Amino acid sequence: MYYLLILFFVNLAIVLSSLVFLFVGVCFQLMSIISKKKARARMTLLERSIQLNQSQIKKREIHLNRYHFLEYNLSEALIIQLEINIY
Repeated sequence: MYYLLILFFVNLAIVLSSLVFLFVGVCFQLMSIISKKKARARMTLLERSIQLNQSQIKKREIHLNRYHFLEYNLSEALIIQLEINIY
């Protein structure tokens, strides 16, 4: 009789530990998925920022190439770029 009771509790402990390991595994997978989504969103934000910076560099290069240092004021070559946030 005691043998069956001990066997029952041993099997119950095995099942419960298996459920705990399964739960922990699922939690780690969910954390991994969330982490990957955050990383993708950050990469998209950085790519947009890089594109904006590249377009600003192109604008500056075009306007500086048009500028003749001997003929004009420097203020005429400089343009206002509303995309740039100083603060």
